Amino acid sequence: GKRQKKQLRKERKRALAIEQGRDLEAERKHIDDLTKLGIGAKRRQEEWERRVVSADSSFRVCIDCAYEHQMTPKEINSLATQIRNCYSVNKKSQYPCYLSVSGLNGETRNHLEKVKGFPYQWFSRAFDCSHEKSLVEMHPDTHRLVYLTSDSDNELDHFDNSKIYVIGGI
Repeated sequence: GKRQKKQLRKERKRALAIEQGRDLEAERKHIDDLTKLGIGAKRRQEEWERRVVSADSSFRVCIDCAYEHQMTPKEINSLATQIRNCYSVNKKSQYPCYLSVSGLNGETRNHLEKVKGFPYQWFSRAFDCSHEKSLVEMHPDTHRLVYLTSDSDNELDHFDNSKIYVIGGI
């Protein structure tokens, strides 16, 4: 199965490293030393701060979770996965935008709370969420809201950086 394939790839990688004469124990110790010093975390934070500057002048995205009560458990699980993916892709993006989630409560929030660092570590990565506030309470400047829907006859040909694009969490 999947685990066996993963284990096989790991063993091949290890065998190749040994064949190349690499000292795996020294490499592990070096990585542990860097981790203890926080070198990687510091570098990632500096890189994030350099990239997030562009988000201040960019459009924003909000996922509206007000419709959870109409969803099946499978759809709720899928929505939580999609929110995690949105956060992850945005965090790694060369040009991130501010991402928010409104009306995040119930089972969707329960799924996300199983993720290490949610929501507090996510806040430092251009993310905001509220389980108490609706879309309009989170973003009261309603003339900036653009609710995206496949039912519309209008097509977007560009993004307006002054707008908040809303995706229905269904």
